[in-house]
Amino acid sequence: MKKFFGIICGLIGIICITSCIVSIDDSDYPGPAGDAYLRYYWSDSLVYLIDNNPSTPSPYCNNVYFSTQPGSYHMQYRTVYDTGWDVYYIITVKDGDTYYETGDDSWFTIFLYSSGPVLYSYTTPRSITNATDSGNEVKNSIVSSELTDETTSGQKFSGILGTDEVKTEHGSIKISYRKMLSD
Repeated sequence: MKKFFGIICGLIGIICITSCIVSIDDSDYPGPAGDAYLRYYWSDSLVYLIDNNPSTPSPYCNNVYFSTQPGSYHMQYRTVYDTGWDVYYIITVKDGDTYYETGDDSWFTIFLYSSGPVLYSYTTPRSITNATDSGNEVKNSIVSSELTDETTSGQKFSGILGTDEVKTEHGSIKISYRKMLSD
């Protein structure tokens, strides 16, 4: 009887331990999100670049990635061809697959053309340049906590002319943009 009771208790113990292990679902405990990196690239010279993303360095150099946080941001730029653009952008990153795996990094690029902004995304960094090596910086770049009616007072805008979104398995970036109109 003691032997039988010992076997029953042992089987119950094994069943309890096994059911606890099987009931853990890794998807309920995602790992930390990966990092997000953003860069601006332009082929035409810029007159100015204003961005309310606190991660954007100032002065900003062309084609240089910088670490950024997920969030919603607002920026403006004007090219030497006197075309200006007002851009809203949203960056998201996804959590890691399981509680012990960090998510993969996301590498986003916003091309600042005189004809309007264009998005690109990469799974690895492309053409990383040190800011000290690049002579192509925006001397009038401003990292402003807010682009408000004060910073854009008197400025007229078109309606939203376009949106673009790039989604990867690691995150996404979405922009909507409108043209800054001349008086």
